[in-house]
Amino acid sequence: MNGSFMTIPAIPHARIGMIVGLLEQLNDHGGKVDVYKLSQALRFELDDLVPITEAAELLGFVKIESGDLEFRDLGRSVIDGDENAKKAIFRRQIMANVPLVNRIIVELENEDDHRIGRERILKSLEYSFTPEESERQLNTVVDWARYAELFDYDHDADEFFIPETAETA
Repeated sequence: MNGSFMTIPAIPHARIGMIVGLLEQLNDHGGKVDVYKLSQALRFELDDLVPITEAAELLGFVKIESGDLEFRDLGRSVIDGDENAKKAIFRRQIMANVPLVNRIIVELENEDDHRIGRERILKSLEYSFTPEESERQLNTVVDWARYAELFDYDHDADEFFIPETAETA
């Protein structure tokens, strides 16, 4: 597994709840809003809002153009969907746009018991990132993947695993 994470791009650090909250705010503003004005309305520092907007853009929910944040059809679908529909949309978009999740799933699937220790993944990430950034990348990916039910984490064993109900296709 050592080299398999070497070319994985970084993802923006934004929790799923913040991404969904951003989409809800965008909906409340009619589907298009100036990012700076939105940061003021939310009482966020612009620097704190940027990773959330970048994550929403990476997942295909919004587009950012000339300082404006605007819904894509998929972003509206997240807002309009029930919880299961939201998870299904996130699952598809994460699989399509987040190579790190795909690499972890491949590694999990290659293990007979479909389990991998957290430390093993962190060590692999350190080929591309500092130890601190590796931890942040992994924490973000875990948040996204758990929400989308792609893989889970056993705190007692300090291992990632694929639940029997997970759909990776």
